[in-house]
Amino acid sequence: MTPNCCGGRWLTPFPPISEHITRTEPCTEHEIETAALQGKSGRSPGHDGIPGDTVIGLPCLLPELCLIFTVMFRSCVYPTLWGIGLVRSLLKPGKPASSPSSLRGLRLLRSFASLFGRVLDKRCRNNWQAGYEQFGLKSGKGCLEAVTFLIAVVHSRTVLKKRLYVLWVDLRTAFPSLCRSVLIKPLHECGLSLGICRLVAAIFDASYSVACVGRRISRAFKEKLGVREGAVESPHQFNVYISDLRRCLEEEHPNLCRMLGVIIAVLLLPKMLRYQRTRLKTCSARLSFS
Repeated sequence: MTPNCCGGRWLTPFPPISEHITRTEPCTEHEIETAALQGKSGRSPGHDGIPGDTVIGLPCLLPELCLIFTVMFRSCVYPTLWGIGLVRSLLKPGKPASSPSSLRGLRLLRSFASLFGRVLDKRCRNNWQAGYEQFGLKSGKGCLEAVTFLIAVVHSRTVLKKRLYVLWVDLRTAFPSLCRSVLIKPLHECGLSLGICRLVAAIFDASYSVACVGRRISRAFKEKLGVREGAVESPHQFNVYISDLRRCLEEEHPNLCRMLGVIIAVLLLPKMLRYQRTRLKTCSARLSFS
């Protein structure tokens, strides 16, 4: 293959791609119904005013939604209106309303956009699951399990009188600052088809936010970094990003990883940790690791 010059840049043409790599299976009514049942009943509706459990109460919508979702998966397109998120502020319990730090940001999506996100998230999780060493954003694992595991590792190395190096990575601001272009390649390496990867890129391109403060509404502004806040598929995408970061560390810095022995990636969420401080102290006292 010879590179072509286009606009002063050298481009290398891609080889032809087989259909099974790019092909995406059509959506089924059972898939949509299962995703709808996974949502919490009685949850507040999206900013379109449609309750999240509408599909459960109106099963006649399933054929139409099945057709729409299939077109989205097959054509790798995403509705522009579904990409708009409404950012509102909620007052934290027991906090003064006069302080800006007492407010917590909340990004609301349209109800059908959240439903499609559950279907997409289910397909992505069927192709890849986070490893045992990842504790963040996984069902059944939280700060309590992560800190308990860390205490157990420290105690075991102390009993054996061996050195232990722990690498702490603070990822509080990584969720909204993640590079989207870097995320697409790890998604494909995890087994997702190129069609799904193109769809994820289309969702990112259609992502806009509108801030609402009281009765004032801002103009829509483009989101260029990070996974989508408030989207169901975002935690899984973030775990893929962290897993790829761990792999890059092991490949590019093998001596460092050999010295560390075990790299423990713990996502510390200060708010959750503050609420569970009493439980952590009780757990440490019972295990006699303190």
